[in-house]
Amino acid sequence: MRVETTSQERYQPGDVVDVAGFVDCSGYVASVAESLVRKVSHSSPPVPLPIQPATIAQINAQAAQRFTEARPGDYYGCLVQFPARVIDIQRANRGGQVLLIAADTGMTAIADPVIFPELHRLESGSEVMVTGIVRPEPELDDEVSPWQSTNDKRIQILLRSADDIAVVRAPSWWKPHRLLAALAVVASLAAVAVGWIVLLRRQVGRQLALIESQLQAKAAVEERQRIAREFHDTLEQDLAGVALRMDAAAGRVQDGRARAEFEQQRALLTRLRAETRDFLWDLQEPQRSDGSLPASLSSQAAYQQSLMSVPITVHATGDIPARVPPLLQYHLLRIAREAVANAGRHADATRIEVRLRAGAEGLVLEVIDDGVGFPVEAGESRHGHFGLRGMRERARRMGATLVIDSGEGRGTKVSVRIPPDTLRGEPQATPES
Repeated sequence: MRVETTSQERYQPGDVVDVAGFVDCSGYVASVAESLVRKVSHSSPPVPLPIQPATIAQINAQAAQRFTEARPGDYYGCLVQFPARVIDIQRANRGGQVLLIAADTGMTAIADPVIFPELHRLESGSEVMVTGIVRPEPELDDEVSPWQSTNDKRIQILLRSADDIAVVRAPSWWKPHRLLAALAVVASLAAVAVGWIVLLRRQVGRQLALIESQLQAKAAVEERQRIAREFHDTLEQDLAGVALRMDAAAGRVQDGRARAEFEQQRALLTRLRAETRDFLWDLQEPQRSDGSLPASLSSQAAYQQSLMSVPITVHATGDIPARVPPLLQYHLLRIAREAVANAGRHADATRIEVRLRAGAEGLVLEVIDDGVGFPVEAGESRHGHFGLRGMRERARRMGATLVIDSGEGRGTKVSVRIPPDTLRGEPQATPES
């Protein structure tokens, strides 16, 4: 609980005190107001509870969904400790705040004017151990009742002193501009190496060329995985930092139109982060798009299944070519991914089927769900929603036919048909349908 007193005496963590006052339960934690406090003795400071902010948020969110009290508790007012990464340090009206990210959860650590200047020693990207007191993020709207449930709010961490943020590891020397410079050098060296390999192939026999090709394939896989690791540690984390900064800035914006613009940009940033994660997964799992089309569809469905609870099944029938032209396979996988993602996010479906068949009509890919459906023309004209238009553009580039069959209450079927002539040669552009 929180004790409010006008006493000028300074207290330290671990002090044992007697408190007399009036109980007040209207805040996010119980408090004793207009208190008289008398120090009795001193003991060991309280030990912080090691717990991740994401765990606290999950417990409170589940309680809010059930309209019950959080179990074992909402942790508001508790002293906790967790590892995090520093994103930014910002000055506020009263003191300042440190923007942190712990795992995938962003939050702010609040410092009063006395200790805030000492926190400027922290560098963005530092890995730190944070100790502090949990409280819900305060409402900006003054009309919100203080008795309103705080189970579904984001949390903040109150810092007691500058020592509550201890640096565990300084930030990496590899900054984005240095990484780009290193990649440029690697690309230049790779270009020189490729030229040397071409000359070497002209001088040696066919067998040596085959061996060199195998070595290059292995090196390419390793390089893709290395680049994916580097981008995960830099680009993806930096995008998360930008999202956190936008959240912090949006919280201080009072104008409704400006806040709506912030929310729209935040949604676009969320989509960009999702595309980045898919790009990194493609780099780390090259067989997803480099193998046969049925195997690549199954691999992609397994990845998407890990992101949603709706069952996804894949069926392949007919005499499907062992190798589909790479550009066609790439666009088909992207269309399937977008259709499955839309069904998982918007359709409220209980099952999603991905069907691939080959026959006299060519190669046909279908994504079918039993969700709520939607009016197709209205869905394609919605501002800021590019998924359906993107699928049609990919089909046009392949020279394929795309049909979206949906309606209110009868699910959705997305069909892509590639003519036999297109499968045998380079795809030709045809008008979309």
